[in-house]
Amino acid sequence: MNADDTALRRRTRLGAAVALTAFVLASAGVGGAGAQTEAGDAEVAPTPVASWGTTGSGPGQFRGPGVAGVGPDGTVYVSDGFFGGPENDRIQAFSADGSFIRAWGAPEEPTNEGPGEFTSGPRARVAPDGTVYAQDEDRDSNGDVQYRVQRFTPEGAFIDVWTHGHPDAFTAAGNLLVRVDDNSYREVDPTGASTRQWTLASARRILGIGVGPDGKIYASFDTPTVGDPMRVAVLSTGGTLIRSFAVLTSGDVAVHPDGYVLVSGLAGLFRYTTAGALVDQWTAAAASNLRLGDAGEVLIGETLADRVRIVTPVGPDRWKRKADAQIGTGGALAGNNIYNLTGAGQTKSNTTCSSQYLEAGFAVRMQNDGNVADRFTVKSPAGNSRFTVRHASAAGTVTSRVVAGTFRTPLLLPGETYEIGIFVKATAGTPRGASITQTATVTSVADPTKKDVVKYTATRGAC
Repeated sequence: MNADDTALRRRTRLGAAVALTAFVLASAGVGGAGAQTEAGDAEVAPTPVASWGTTGSGPGQFRGPGVAGVGPDGTVYVSDGFFGGPENDRIQAFSADGSFIRAWGAPEEPTNEGPGEFTSGPRARVAPDGTVYAQDEDRDSNGDVQYRVQRFTPEGAFIDVWTHGHPDAFTAAGNLLVRVDDNSYREVDPTGASTRQWTLASARRILGIGVGPDGKIYASFDTPTVGDPMRVAVLSTGGTLIRSFAVLTSGDVAVHPDGYVLVSGLAGLFRYTTAGALVDQWTAAAASNLRLGDAGEVLIGETLADRVRIVTPVGPDRWKRKADAQIGTGGALAGNNIYNLTGAGQTKSNTTCSSQYLEAGFAVRMQNDGNVADRFTVKSPAGNSRFTVRHASAAGTVTSRVVAGTFRTPLLLPGETYEIGIFVKATAGTPRGASITQTATVTSVADPTKKDVVKYTATRGAC
C-alpha cells in the first residue's frame, strides 16, 4: 500500500466517524457539527541518532539512497541509486555520524559492466564480516538482462562475481538469502554454492526478506489477487510457511531484537508484533529500505528525500495503552482528556418522546489516547420497561454486541477515533419526566485495565 492509500484509509475512517455523528444527531432530531478529531498522546517516536544527505552526485549526496548495512567496525554502507533515476550507480561508506569515508562505482554509463562497476543502482547487503554484496544488471551474450551479485572487501576492493539474484538477508550461519525470481529465494554459502531453494507459493512477488533472532524467516510480499493487502510470511529456518499477516505497506522487512517486525515502504515505516498486530507507524519520506545496527538502531534510506536516517526505537517498555471515551448530542463532545470510571465530567442529557415521536440520540466517540495502535470495546446496557435502547455503528445495528461488551472498533492508530450512536426511545405509557441514566464503558483490547466511562440521561419530554 502506498502513501496515498494509507492517507485514504485514515481519511475514510475519520470521515465515517464524522458521517456517523451527523447521522446520530440528525436521527435524534437535534442539530450539531461533525466529529472533530483531537490528537492523543504522541506516538512512540524513535529517537534521532543521525541524519545526512542532499540531492546530488558529490560525496555524501544521493540520488535514491538505500542503506546496505553496517560493518563490524560501525561503517555505514549506502547504495546510491537504489531507487529511481538519474542514478549515481555507486556505494558510499560513512562513519556512524555521516562523515564520508569512501565510495566506489561511477555515475550511470553504458560501459559500467566491468568488475567493481555498476550498470544500475546497486542493491546491496553487508555481511557480518564486513563483505559487501551488491546486485546490479548485466547482459548475457544475447543481450538479455540478467542479474549479478558482486562481492567487495569492506574497503571496496572487488573480490568476485556471482550470478545469483537480489541479496536480502543473512542467516545465523552466515549464509546469504537471495531472491532468484518473483516468488523464490535461495540460500547461498560464502563460497557462492547454493545450499537450497524454495518458493513462497502464495506470493506474486517477494519484496523483502529478514531473519529473526530465532532464525525464522520473514518475507514481505504481494499476492496475485488484485485488491488483496500486502502480507508478511513467517517461515521456519527450513522455509516451511508457519503463518502470514496483512500489512499496510510492503518493502524491506527486519525483525528487531526487542521482538517486533519492521516493514518499510512508500507510506513510511510500520511496526508489528511477530503475530502481526500493528503497533505504530513512523513517518518517513518514502522509506525505500531499512537495516538494523548491532545495537538495535534502525537505519532508513529515504528515497525521495535523498537522505539517510539512523534512529533508536522506543521499546515495548514505553508503549502505552489509553482509552478516551467522549459523548455528545450536538456541538462539542464531553469527556476529551477526562478519564474515570464514573462518567464524571463526561455526561450528556437529551429528551425523548413516546414511540411515535423522536428518539434521544447520543454519539459515543472512542479515541486512542495511547502511543501505539489499539482496538477498543464498548459496553452499554439495554433499556428497561420504560425505554428502549439501540446502538448503531456506521455498518448498522450493533446492539447485541454492545450490550454483551463484544463490539470492537477497527484498529486505531494514536489519535484516531471511531464512533457509535446510542438511541433511546420512551415506550408508550411512559410518564413525562421519567428518565433513564446509563453508562458506556470503553476498554483497550490490548490492556483491559485501561478503561474510560461516559454517562447519558434520556428524559421523557413534554411532546
